[in-house]
Amino acid sequence: MEKLDFNYERFNMEFDKPINTDLINGEALFCYWNDSYPAIHLRIQLKDKISDEIESKYRKELSCSLGYEAENRQKAGKQFFGGGFVTFEKGIVKIKWLAKDVASKAMDDDLYKSMVYELENKYYEILKKYDFNMLYEDTNLSGIFLAKPDRSYVSGNCKVMVVGQETKKWRNDNCDAKNVKKVNIDSVRSSMNASLEFNKKPPKRSKFRQFYKKVSKSLCKDNLDPNNSAVWANQFCISYKSGNPVKSNVFETIKELSSELLKAQLEILNPDVVFFTTGSGRDKYIKDVFDYETIKVIEPLRFWHFKIGDINCFRTNHPRSTYSHPYLQRAIELAKETS
Repeated sequence: MEKLDFNYERFNMEFDKPINTDLINGEALFCYWNDSYPAIHLRIQLKDKISDEIESKYRKELSCSLGYEAENRQKAGKQFFGGGFVTFEKGIVKIKWLAKDVASKAMDDDLYKSMVYELENKYYEILKKYDFNMLYEDTNLSGIFLAKPDRSYVSGNCKVMVVGQETKKWRNDNCDAKNVKKVNIDSVRSSMNASLEFNKKPPKRSKFRQFYKKVSKSLCKDNLDPNNSAVWANQFCISYKSGNPVKSNVFETIKELSSELLKAQLEILNPDVVFFTTGSGRDKYIKDVFDYETIKVIEPLRFWHFKIGDINCFRTNHPRSTYSHPYLQRAIELAKETS
């Protein structure tokens, strides 16, 4: 969390049950939801490891104390702040009250940084398990695609992911896994930044990227940057001869690696809606990777609505397909209804 350069005031907390606060040091951001009874969106970062039980109790008491303070301020007719930044050290709690827009932005900034940090470390954890000398014996393979959300992904009410099939050529001259046969956290970050920067470019003649922009603008109107708020992902992270890697001799490894990366993306980014523009011929790979529940096969081979946990997913044909347009539009409309 990034500390804000403001004056702080003491804040008293009273605990229903005693807690050894000498063990609890850290900081927190919080934001009030607009409600008759103020609800708290609270993020805590501890400096030291404590038991889950004590952390849970402290989190609950801090949230309750902040809620009571909000109620008391409202009843007294005092200015109602939208959130704040908290520091706590050995039982001494200090707080800086913030306006709603400042608190909300600080929450989103912190959430985004935490999300990207978790994603890049998960990518690295996955990638370092693989033997890239063996994988890239096939010189027809592209570099590895790693998705990254834009900051605006966390700024609105709807988080969206659009999954394509695979790239054509992708960082063939810059991917460390392909060219030096190893990765580190810096090369992971470089790859993530490359996908984000590319995705912000105009779609030009790419039917997939035109659809991506349309989805983002349609479902993320309240986000900071509606054109780029959806996150772009791919079913396969590596292409073969600029296309489907299924004919590569190392396809099973590509499939395994791609599945791990895609599962990590859904777990960490936690989208509300996912569009799989992968076509019916690739449904088997979705079914192999995820525990899913079919909601409705709206049009056989063309349009499938299913859920992965709480995530509404829509599988259509690829946007370049002649038959795709009406189903792509229906997917957007149905996503609006379900998100």
